[in-house]
Amino acid sequence: MTLELSDIEMAAELPSWPRSMPVYTVQKAEYEERRPAIAFLQEALHLGKVKPVEIKGSLHLMSPAGEIQYYRPSGALWAQNIAADKAFEDERRPWKVEKERDETDPDNYKLVLAREEQEMLAELTAGLFNEAGLMSEQATFGGVELDQVASRPEKRGEEALFAGEANVRFLYRLDNVPVDGAGVKSYAFFNPGEEGPVFSGLFHVWRRPVGATSIQMVGAEEALARVLARDRELAMYHDKGYAIKLNQVRLVYYAMPPFEYQEYVYPALEVFGFAVPRQREKRREGFGFARFYNAAPPKAYIQAELFADYLLSP
Repeated sequence: MTLELSDIEMAAELPSWPRSMPVYTVQKAEYEERRPAIAFLQEALHLGKVKPVEIKGSLHLMSPAGEIQYYRPSGALWAQNIAADKAFEDERRPWKVEKERDETDPDNYKLVLAREEQEMLAELTAGLFNEAGLMSEQATFGGVELDQVASRPEKRGEEALFAGEANVRFLYRLDNVPVDGAGVKSYAFFNPGEEGPVFSGLFHVWRRPVGATSIQMVGAEEALARVLARDRELAMYHDKGYAIKLNQVRLVYYAMPPFEYQEYVYPALEVFGFAVPRQREKRREGFGFARFYNAAPPKAYIQAELFADYLLSP
């Protein structure tokens, strides 16, 4: 059976959008274009002399201290100083931190850097990306996250929480719409040091826009009904007695993972929800799910003479 919109328990407000939206033609950075950034990272991460190794469509530049990976399908870069971790006994890092309580659950909290340290890391990261030639006008500061390292005591007691590596994030927007997916990240990683934060790694994937073509859109309800009707997995669980609940639906532009080729960045519905058994059984448990669905119908791309397999799929 197919899944219909009437089968869904809707807890999310559906987004709205204009009758037409641009689809962006994007272009990866070729290796020659990435050479200055690679040279900068090699020096900034103290990698020393590196050896090139081809592995499944990526070029790895490796040394005993770490490596830089260039993804040929997307032009993305991943770099890491592995030796940096040897300065610490484990995943814990001695940052100056504060506790941030969860507003929905006062018993839970996470560790965060003080605001002035976050601002300092944001400025430092922007400088690194600019110097490496990786900063884009579509990038916006997305915050600083600390790895949350849990430690269970040998005796009974409260689980201790420690700060780990710091991740400074820059995110992206097109036409004032957020871009999401595995193919849109500019992250820099830091450890604390005696003289200030120490740069320990980077992950950057962003295919730059080089053009745009307007396509005709349908409404959110029609778009969601169309893609749900073709979601065989959710339909299967619905037929087996699961209630399908959607608790968040938002409009984004979708960027594919760095190991895949992509020529067009297109409007998508980012959907979060739960599948919950209608009747409680010990053998059956509910689960959360996340989906990216194509927000425009295939005919819109055909009319605009935009052709790619991922544009015609749900």
